[in-house]
Amino acid sequence: EPYRRQRQMCIRDSSLIDNSVFGPMVYYRYNDGISKQYAVSIQNYLNKLTGLEKIIHSEKYYLFMKTKVPAVLIECGFLSNQAERKKLCEEKYQQSIVEAIYQGVRMAKV
Repeated sequence: EPYRRQRQMCIRDSSLIDNSVFGPMVYYRYNDGISKQYAVSIQNYLNKLTGLEKIIHSEKYYLFMKTKVPAVLIECGFLSNQAERKKLCEEKYQQSIVEAIYQGVRMAKV
């Protein structure tokens, strides 16, 4: 299993025309159980941080199709939402997001 310990994570902020959308969201490669386990764990820790109940999303993004290792895309929040943009610019909140992602990866049942 040459890829057992490898994984791909894309971590970013997002923006939408609809400025009412907020909260971290995690996407994983469609039909990939290991990616799904990482996504579930990361989203759970992000939900604990934010108090939200966001769900994970399975996708066939180009980024997922071009790798052979488990892959997730983590949207830390939405810059288009004024209140969230303010939080995303705060160093303390950024550090909390990093810690939630780290714990999610560390505690994933893979």
